Amino acid sequence: MAGLGVAIPLMMAGLYTLSSAIVAANGLTLVQVIGNKDDKHHIVYSEKPDVPKGGCRIVIVNQGKSWNRAVRIYQDKDVEQWTEVKCGDSTGKIARTNPAIKFDNKRADFKAGKTMYLAIMKPAAFGIWITEGGILIPEDKLHEFDGKTIYVYFDDAGDKFFEKAENRLFMNKLT
Repeated sequence: MAGLGVAIPLMMAGLYTLSSAIVAANGLTLVQVIGNKDDKHHIVYSEKPDVPKGGCRIVIVNQGKSWNRAVRIYQDKDVEQWTEVKCGDSTGKIARTNPAIKFDNKRADFKAGKTMYLAIMKPAAFGIWITEGGILIPEDKLHEFDGKTIYVYFDDAGDKFFEKAENRLFMNKLT
């Protein structure tokens, strides 16, 4: 029952539309910083295509000592079908160039006529995951991310580790 409790968060406030770039640094373009003053997530994508066309790669990056975080990938409004990338203290792969960082990644194929939703998730009590916010990539904007990699970097509450562009490792530094 993957979809239980997910339909409402996808429609809640805190859903951001991913479209144009704001700041470029280290070959990555910072699209958006979302979250509150204590819990920030840096959304970044690669400027050059680095995966086969017809979809994109979603990479989640977290400090290895941090609680697990996840990004669930939904195609359109189909909340019963989703894939997930997750990393943190008990899951994910250790970054090759910095053992204090963990990551996970998956390819998300684009579906014709469908919008992509990325739900930003964190654990709550009793093994339940809650949606902190989300990213919407409308169908007419998918081409901007075709063949590219979207990175989601999770800072711990009050920590500003990923605010520094040099700490936002990309795939050739992660694997």
